[in-house]
Amino acid sequence: MKKIFLIILLFIIVKSYSQACGSGIFKIEFYVVNEEKEKLTYEVIDLNDDNLNVLMSDNKIESIYNGIIINTELINELNLSKSTSEQLPFKNILERRGTISKGKLEFKTRELSNKISLLKIKTNKYVFYIMANLFGGCNRTTFVILGEKPILELNKM
Repeated sequence: MKKIFLIILLFIIVKSYSQACGSGIFKIEFYVVNEEKEKLTYEVIDLNDDNLNVLMSDNKIESIYNGIIINTELINELNLSKSTSEQLPFKNILERRGTISKGKLEFKTRELSNKISLLKIKTNKYVFYIMANLFGGCNRTTFVILGEKPILELNKM
């Protein structure tokens, strides 16, 4: 009887501490309103604590999980350092800058990683920034509708 009780207790304890996913993929999909072809490039920028505090002052932590578009004027006021691949988590998985292929950008994530980064996106006509937990969490998708003022839509599935 004691063995059965211990097995059941162990099973309950193990289940109560399990992870939701372990790892996943954070997808950002870009869509153009008109039919123009846009060349999209990206750069991942690390944020120091001072810059993160400035950016977080107007934003809620829940919204950063899927990403938020940051005002370019605010970015211009910050002292941003260029990131290096050594600073990026899981540095062998992603280059810190490159071209976005077929309108999709994917980041491999680890569930418990909690590093908020800045994603700089350049198009043929403009530059904008998305602040997000690029390397943490489970599977999720964010949609960006490109235009003079990009719109960020979350996948609500």
